[in-house]
Amino acid sequence: MRVLFVHEDAISHGMARFCLDRGIPIVVELIPYEQRIPWDWHLNPEGNRRLADAVAERVFGLPPE
Repeated sequence: MRVLFVHEDAISHGMARFCLDRGIPIVVELIPYEQRIPWDWHLNPEGNRRLADAVAERVFGLPPE
């Protein structure tokens, strides 16, 4: 199990610290505003590709496509 963080805010920092203090690995891939849907902050297609590449590389050791 790994916990994935795509936001940088106080809640994310607290949760990351909680995970690390308990030996739970984390993956941090901060997705910029330009790769989000402006009205709801979900990832747009480019943001999803970036996130998928990061997870593939950091979790499974696969090179980005």
